[in-house]
Amino acid sequence: MGSYSHLTIGQIVFSWKYHVPTFLTFVFKESDLFMQREEPHHLEDDEEPPEVDLDEPSHFIGAGYRTSVAAAKAVLDEYGYTLEFFAEIYDSFRPGLQASVRERLEDELARRADRKLPEEELQRRVREHLAASPDTPVDDLSAFTAFLREAIEKGLQMEPFLEDRILDRGPGQEPLRIPAKEYLRYKLTDLADFETLQMLLIDRAAQVPASVLRPACLFDEGYVDFFPEVISLIYTRLILDAMPDDAVVELEVSQVIESEAELRSMHSNLAYELLHKVDVYERVFRALSSREEEVQDRYARTQVRNALSGLNRASGAQSKGEALEALMAAAFSINPQLQVVQRTYSTGDEEIDLIVKNNVNRPFWQGLASPLLFAECKNWSDPVGASEIRNFEAKLQNHAPLARVGVLVAPGGFTREAVNAIKRSSRDPYTLALVRREDLEQLARGASSVLDWLEELLCRPV
Repeated sequence: MGSYSHLTIGQIVFSWKYHVPTFLTFVFKESDLFMQREEPHHLEDDEEPPEVDLDEPSHFIGAGYRTSVAAAKAVLDEYGYTLEFFAEIYDSFRPGLQASVRERLEDELARRADRKLPEEELQRRVREHLAASPDTPVDDLSAFTAFLREAIEKGLQMEPFLEDRILDRGPGQEPLRIPAKEYLRYKLTDLADFETLQMLLIDRAAQVPASVLRPACLFDEGYVDFFPEVISLIYTRLILDAMPDDAVVELEVSQVIESEAELRSMHSNLAYELLHKVDVYERVFRALSSREEEVQDRYARTQVRNALSGLNRASGAQSKGEALEALMAAAFSINPQLQVVQRTYSTGDEEIDLIVKNNVNRPFWQGLASPLLFAECKNWSDPVGASEIRNFEAKLQNHAPLARVGVLVAPGGFTREAVNAIKRSSRDPYTLALVRREDLEQLARGASSVLDWLEELLCRPV
């Protein structure tokens, strides 16, 4: 059996093999230290108790740091690690998380269907599931916390924990059915192992709100391996917020330390290790940071090229539309002054593919007086006609004065009637840019900045 450190927050347990993560220095104070040794042998009346050498290996029954949820949250607050702070960090992961959630939903909805679902029907169900949840970073993190709090208060008597967990035992053997509550237990206690909980949520994606699924997917190995301290801090904050203030928070390290001296110096050692890591990263990446804009531009254009090549490989209207939407999201991400704030935004009566916040300080963009840009993606084999132009114009009119600029993307081109419709609407207080495939190829080649590219399209005679 390996040596583990364990962090217990109320009913949830995290475990790490052979080490104690450095981020835990933000959760406890040095005064939270506790230790419990094995009972010494009985001393005779004239026998002196043995001296303790702090540097010698010690046998602990329990050792580590212990505090309350309220105290741990207060420590995080002192560092500025609030829910709102982490929502800003989390937002940078959301496009990838949304793609992961969509993929999980497609797999589970297809598996649970009593018949083979047509592609259009499958995608409709996926869109409905995604649209049913609030869709902002703070909403996601708050929803995850609220979901976990409710699950604990109800003793897991709620979806998605009502079905047994079915485990395949190999050829010739009946599958093993385990109640979800027992499956989630940490060892033989009533505590839940967080990693197992996270996997169960993802495996039952169709029974979990999308706003809960997105944060759950953040704990996948890819994110944790690249950003271990960041992801772990986010989850620690979310779990703390889900628990009562008087719940116990305990870091148990007796399996991974050898001496009292090591235990007593652990808090300061963790802090120093983290500072050292920050210093090394700053030194190594200082040159890269000085070229951040160039690197961001190069990366985003690579994403545009990949998405552009993927348009031809996409099959089905829904898949083609999503591929084009991903391409435009990548295009807008080239410039940090343009930020995609909503994808596939739906009010029930209308749907907008991309809503982009306009923070550009150039006189040209300020003169447009459009805090938001709308983008519509039509990856059709046939050219887009006049009716689609009028529908897009109506969406801009419905959201004036916040949105006065629209970008209509159609790699298949536009009909003559569509161009005439644009000319007829030229006196209206909004501006439309028509984007054809050759325009996307020009952007992917990197001939001009994305702002120059958009300005040229907005000024181009139709």
